[in-house]
Amino acid sequence: MEFDINYNYSTSFSSIRYYDGSTGKTSWDMLNELGLISGNWYHIKLERNGNTITPTVDGVTLTNRAKTFTGSINKFSIITDNTKCTNIKYKNFIFYSI
Repeated sequence: MEFDINYNYSTSFSSIRYYDGSTGKTSWDMLNELGLISGNWYHIKLERNGNTITPTVDGVTLTNRAKTFTGSINKFSIITDNTKCTNIKYKNFIFYSI
């Protein structure tokens, strides 16, 4: 999966999360783990290989931020706190079949 995202925040509390039903399987904090800075556009790619998902931000693969999960995943979300995030834009979602 890949997409472009831009969000403005005063204090970051935003994450990308994967689930199996309502059970959270893995997530990344957009500031502290992916390095996304308020007000900038970023291209995010999350590549799954078996039970490991590795993020890439603007063409730089963050191998040290790869996450492993157990079981399966069937949905994802972008989570933020509307008292801290004043604007969020996203575009160009692409989903690849496995």
